[in-house]
Amino acid sequence: MVMDSNREPKREWGFTVGDSISTPAGMSGRRIGAPPKKVAEAAAGKNLGDLQASEGNGKRLGTLVAGVGTSIGLLIVAVALTALAGVLGGRVTVWACLAYVAAVVWLLGTFWAMTDPAVATYLFANGLVQCRNRSMWTVTWTEIDELVLWTSGGHILRHYVVTFDGTRFAVPYISKDLGHRLRQIVAEHGRPIRETENPSKDGLPR
Repeated sequence: MVMDSNREPKREWGFTVGDSISTPAGMSGRRIGAPPKKVAEAAAGKNLGDLQASEGNGKRLGTLVAGVGTSIGLLIVAVALTALAGVLGGRVTVWACLAYVAAVVWLLGTFWAMTDPAVATYLFANGLVQCRNRSMWTVTWTEIDELVLWTSGGHILRHYVVTFDGTRFAVPYISKDLGHRLRQIVAEHGRPIRETENPSKDGLPR
């Protein structure tokens, strides 16, 4: 574990609440603002209180538009360089080829990113709502049996919530700060937090 040097570690239930385990680049969340109507209604139905934070892996349409737009821009640059190659010589031809390759790679990367499920996490005063595509889980803090951390190489790859009725769901794409907040809340409610390097072996969904 990588310890936060600015915080006095507090050992509870076998887990250091002050731990700061970094999240790998590309797996962190971004702020997504107010929840949609169905999330607000689900939260109100369980009296979750005020929204404290919300993060996810971003708007899929925005990701697609930005990716395709960037690829088109690179393609335009490649075409312009190709037109100039006849005048300026071979070095411009090399840059044109690189621009063509970059456009294709960027487009393929965009479509690869679109294969990830749309994920959003809404942290409320009295619980959380987790959305994954069309699935949604709503839990109060008192319904959580344990929090499981999928760790590897000093990083938290994913948080898993396990409730007393056996429900298990992942909480991916959250920032280090929100992850720390979630772990702290669960520990403050006296629930265990443990780590695993093999979530499948523990019966946890990927």
